Amino acid sequence: MIRFTFKKGLVFREGLKRWTIIGRTAFGKVKLECDEGEPRTMSRDELYQAVLLNTMSIDEQSLNVDPNVLFTAVPRDLSTFPKHHQQSARRRHIYMQRLTDSFTDTNAWIREQTAKIAAEIGDTVVPSVSSIKRWWRQYRYTRCVTKLTDRRTNSGRRRDDVIQMLFEEAVHEIYLDPQKRSGQDVYGSLVEKVNQYNKNRPGQTPLACPVESTVYRWLRNLDQDIVDAARLGKDTADRKTRWVKGMATADFPLHRVEIDHTPLDVLVIDLATNLPLGRPWITVAIDRYSRVILGFYISFRTPSAQSVLQCLKRAILPKAGWGKIVDLHREHPGYGIPHLVAVDNGMELHAEAVQMVCGEMGISMLYCPAGQPEFKGAVERVIGTIQRSVMHKLPGTVFSCVDERGDYPAEQLAAIDLKTLTQILIKWIVDEYHHTPHRTLGMTPAEKWQQGIANVRIELPAYPQQLDVLTGLPESRTVWHYGVELDGLYYNNEHLQVLRSRARNYRTQVQLKRYEDDVSYIHVFDDEAGSYFKVPVTQRFANYAEGMTLHQHLLIRQRTRLTHGNKWNDEHLLRVKAEIQSMIRESLRAKKLRDRKRAASLDITDSEQVFSDESSDRRRSRNSSRPRIRESQQPTPDSFDMGQIPDLNGSPNPKYQGDARGY
Repeated sequence: MIRFTFKKGLVFREGLKRWTIIGRTAFGKVKLECDEGEPRTMSRDELYQAVLLNTMSIDEQSLNVDPNVLFTAVPRDLSTFPKHHQQSARRRHIYMQRLTDSFTDTNAWIREQTAKIAAEIGDTVVPSVSSIKRWWRQYRYTRCVTKLTDRRTNSGRRRDDVIQMLFEEAVHEIYLDPQKRSGQDVYGSLVEKVNQYNKNRPGQTPLACPVESTVYRWLRNLDQDIVDAARLGKDTADRKTRWVKGMATADFPLHRVEIDHTPLDVLVIDLATNLPLGRPWITVAIDRYSRVILGFYISFRTPSAQSVLQCLKRAILPKAGWGKIVDLHREHPGYGIPHLVAVDNGMELHAEAVQMVCGEMGISMLYCPAGQPEFKGAVERVIGTIQRSVMHKLPGTVFSCVDERGDYPAEQLAAIDLKTLTQILIKWIVDEYHHTPHRTLGMTPAEKWQQGIANVRIELPAYPQQLDVLTGLPESRTVWHYGVELDGLYYNNEHLQVLRSRARNYRTQVQLKRYEDDVSYIHVFDDEAGSYFKVPVTQRFANYAEGMTLHQHLLIRQRTRLTHGNKWNDEHLLRVKAEIQSMIRESLRAKKLRDRKRAASLDITDSEQVFSDESSDRRRSRNSSRPRIRESQQPTPDSFDMGQIPDLNGSPNPKYQGDARGY
């Protein structure tokens, strides 16, 4: 049997209309909204009655919109009813038991048998024929005593519909408000509304206003969750009703890996200028079972799909090479493909690139509710430990709050560059954190990992180089005789044209991967071979694309179009490239910390420079290939004023993050 409860997101169909539950009122009614935006309010009884009468039906696809919609129910037993209702139900049950075997729906027979039973049990009040028939209709199919309880448990004096309407108006206007006005204010508003209502109906019986104590009783019966959310704020109301649900469990290593990101509480400097660049972001992946930190990624960019993918790559790969980065006394034990990755609900984690990579590696993704960090508490706690145990002890720390920082001159004392910060964090993770007893585990994370892998197989990618391709940004393009075009750059080679020659009419759509840190090549998927192959940028753009990041290219293309419109050429691109790279170098020396941090984000300053020798070599060659512009060398008359470098934080493509490309 499919069960449901009235939860947010549940959909009802009424003819061609779809009504979605969007919340509830303080009076216990359900708020609905159709696809066209029309609002509607119904009580739960009215809504379910519409389902019973087939005027509305439940959309079963919406049952999984939230795991809270589905529930397992245990029927109510007799002990949950008041004592007098229990006694009444047992009395009725005696009559039903005696009449069940030979029940006949005739008044004379019922009257005769009922009198006999009443005499036998000493019941002075003999039930009427209509009562016996009503009890029988409730009892005959289920033979359940709880069906014989008095159904008028919630009965009481019915409020006048007009008074109810005026009371609801007063509550919405006065009571459900952050000003926290009192019940006396609600009563005063209700009196005014009743008086105004009576003035508008001369000659008719005036409506009597309820007394103040009655209004207070009605206010106490309001849905407290709704009242608290309106008067105290949703977060405060949630904390007020929060309860301990138990920790998320993991039964073995890599069963559940949690990922989250935050700005580090330390200012990082640029080695060339010795000026602070700002607080970098860190993305951390932790194994829930053992609390082993599997990997991390540090960058000056705000979190994006690339941040998550780079962190996931570091988490999967073995850490044998970490000893070459910094002198370590121990080895990092953690690696392998996780079974499930728990992340928050940020836009960057819903990106197609992240979902595609996890899908290709068979990793399940769990999106935790927004604003509820307890759903991935392990990574939240370890980030706090990193801040307190490492960052707050470094020169240039900004601490976690203004009170802790006091008059500490963070910018003046900043002395740690990104490479040194990465090395410090590696050493702390491997030599200290993994070998410090964990209060919850009762042992160290390293010991818990070794204990867990004794009976579990750790899986690794058969082709590790595939991870570099998988962490690329996915695109789809049509192959032409000149290759494929991506943001004004053309990529082509013989292998790509072979794919085109296989297609009918020489037109084929291909799946490809591009990279944020290098636009000089892409990888294209060959359906027949079942693998990716590398396609370089065409010779026309070879000099321009050398050492060029995707963010820089998009910025150059944007500025070129703003200046030259559709009449730009390759020479304009090269000129703007040189000017923007000069601006980046100058911005790294800027007085404002914000400008220096923005320049660092455009220059792809991240922890991958430390982790990957190949990446470091590529970036060193990229830096050496940039044209050096002396301070005395001013832009030519054909040049133009570039202005300040705009902020291109996050992914450069709306498909991956959702920010504007600007052209």
